[in-house]
Amino acid sequence: MDSGKRPSAQRGQNSFMSGLKCGASAVALGAAIFAVPAYAQAQVKTDDAAVVDEVVVTSIRQSLKSSQALKQSSDIIGDSITAEDIGALPDRSVTEALQRVPGVSINRFAAGVDPDHFSSEGSGVVVRGLNFVRSELNGRDSFTANNGRGLSFADVPSELMGGVDVFKSPSADMIEGGISGTVNLRTRLPFDSSKRLLSMSAEGSYGDMAKTWTPTYSFLYSDRFDTSAGEFGLLLSYVNSKLETRSDAIQVSNFGCRTNLGSTVADCGNGTRGVWFPRGAAFRSTDTEREREGRAAAVQWKSNDGTMQAAFQYLRSESSSDTTEHAMEIATDNVTSNGDSRPVAGTTFTFDNNGVFTNGAITGTTGWRSDQQGADPRSPIDGLQSNNIRRDESITNITSDYGFNFKWTPNDQWGFQFDAQHVDSKVDVLSMGIWASTFQNAAITLNGNDLPTVLFSLPGNGLTPTPCVTFDGNCPSYGQGVNNNLSSPYNSFWRSAMDHIEQSEGTEDAVKFDVEYKFGDDTWFDSVKAGVRWAERDQTTRFSTYNWGVLSEIWGEGGPVWMSDRIDGVPNAGGLPGTTGTDSTAIAMLNGFPNFMRGQTPLPTGTDSRLFYGDNTA
Repeated sequence: MDSGKRPSAQRGQNSFMSGLKCGASAVALGAAIFAVPAYAQAQVKTDDAAVVDEVVVTSIRQSLKSSQALKQSSDIIGDSITAEDIGALPDRSVTEALQRVPGVSINRFAAGVDPDHFSSEGSGVVVRGLNFVRSELNGRDSFTANNGRGLSFADVPSELMGGVDVFKSPSADMIEGGISGTVNLRTRLPFDSSKRLLSMSAEGSYGDMAKTWTPTYSFLYSDRFDTSAGEFGLLLSYVNSKLETRSDAIQVSNFGCRTNLGSTVADCGNGTRGVWFPRGAAFRSTDTEREREGRAAAVQWKSNDGTMQAAFQYLRSESSSDTTEHAMEIATDNVTSNGDSRPVAGTTFTFDNNGVFTNGAITGTTGWRSDQQGADPRSPIDGLQSNNIRRDESITNITSDYGFNFKWTPNDQWGFQFDAQHVDSKVDVLSMGIWASTFQNAAITLNGNDLPTVLFSLPGNGLTPTPCVTFDGNCPSYGQGVNNNLSSPYNSFWRSAMDHIEQSEGTEDAVKFDVEYKFGDDTWFDSVKAGVRWAERDQTTRFSTYNWGVLSEIWGEGGPVWMSDRIDGVPNAGGLPGTTGTDSTAIAMLNGFPNFMRGQTPLPTGTDSRLFYGDNTA
């Protein structure tokens, strides 16, 4: 068993969506509905019967046929999602739509290397188990200026798409770089519709944990015009989508094989035996507000003889998200460095037949405490140091794509194609976190496949038989007297802060020219194609590390900066128990985590709300 793994449970909110859509498909369906009574009346009175030549109903069956036809006519291994597929499914982004393709899976965490943070929407695409996926827009190169090699699919509204192609085996005329596969996003074109198309839609999403309704609305206009100079087409499209979500998580942290408890049930490797038990636990609640806006325009032209076609396409995708996370977790690094976790005095752990922890109350030694050298020691001797983290993050992604394509087929054998593209991309990220810190014991019960039960409490508050241990004649005052709860600022201090900033932008220009010659039907050699492509990308990446730094600690400068103290005359938490003053500029706030996990597990904080930094730093 890997000591770095932790059992965890995530709960994201369900979204219930309702809406009204109108368009060509809805009109056709309405024609079919009203045609049925007319046919029934015809059985009674045939003289007045109205003859209906044809009724066309557009539905999911036709989209399946379209997708099948695309795969049958393709020379490579791939799959496609049509616009009808996307419109019929409740997917909020292209990433969500791609999970419908065989061999494609999506990431449900905010980042692939960060299992602590659950994502309410898909955040990454994996093709056949590999994540080196190349992204294209209308067969052209595309990217997001965030140290990545491709476009962020999660930031593209699915309503703007005419279809999505997934190529698992690239052909020679495709742009290189798709190690696991290539995903091509196709925006709508005017000639995709045989006549004028006007569509408007409105939807509402309700988050049962965020308890908020959010709207999504879109508009599409497409038309074709015959002129003496040829046929022209115009398309305009706009979509705006907002979503507010909350996700909760609870984790049991950092299982390790311990040989100091007198039990040898489990095999620890290297010839040693012991038992597996954790160093602590964690839980978090994350609120996210996301807005996604997309604009698209296209102009097409086709000559009267059909030998020449031209198309100009424009797409702008802008996505912004603001996230606030409140997390409480045991600082397992400090627990390890101070002698590791152990059972609370007077209690024992229980293990299963494999020597894996199932139940117990965990504590640890706090280590060196600088304030013990003074006349007023506060830091406790026992207890797991834990962090109360307030993290705010603001992310903005903007990508604009301009493309032009010209095709000329003078006869049945020759074909020429010219294509040009310009891409602008910009990414801004600001992430800030403030760590407060307390000392607690953790009572943990693993419940098999159900949510674990975790309860944090003061050292000595029902878990430690001796609530106060003297040191050089002084008894630590942590959690004593009127401050015998973890809601009191007297028992919390400011530990650390962390920031991360991204400010990146990039542009790309590309031009390509292709020539194709088709052989006759009397040869097995179908065609030959050749071409040249030039591309230049200019990208500036400003990406800071995650700069974590200590504000105060129990081992330095006479002890930590407690929340009950004033900083430059300003109270940390004015008006709360254990403080003086009621200044409204106090910088700490209480969070009781209401309706945590929808009430499916006991609240880890018990009856004591916890103190966090009180302002949005992003």
